Amino acid sequence: GRVLLATGAKELPAFAALDPARLYPRVLPTLTGIAACEAAGVPHRNILAMQGPFTKELNAALLHQFHIDYMVTKDGGAAGGFAEKAEAAARCGVQLIVLRRPDDAGETADTILQRCRELL
Repeated sequence: GRVLLATGAKELPAFAALDPARLYPRVLPTLTGIAACEAAGVPHRNILAMQGPFTKELNAALLHQFHIDYMVTKDGGAAGGFAEKAEAAARCGVQLIVLRRPDDAGETADTILQRCRELL
């Protein structure tokens, strides 16, 4: 099926195993964004060079216009328009694939401050 990639141009290499003709990357309208799509072999007719934020209506229109079967997005929360993407995918019957951030394995601020106090 056709895949709308709402993950950004930097993530395109992760999808190299897929047929580029199936990919519809939504990237910023910059030379870097377009160049990343070209390097991945994505046909120009599939490149969606746009700057958000995107409403659920615009997301739904893109899903419909390009006959999208899957939408891949990062879990970007409100700032990344996650709810609008999820609602549009549900409304259009498109399978939503969410890339979640790994759990933070770092130290908390309190732990770091405690260690600093111990050194003084």
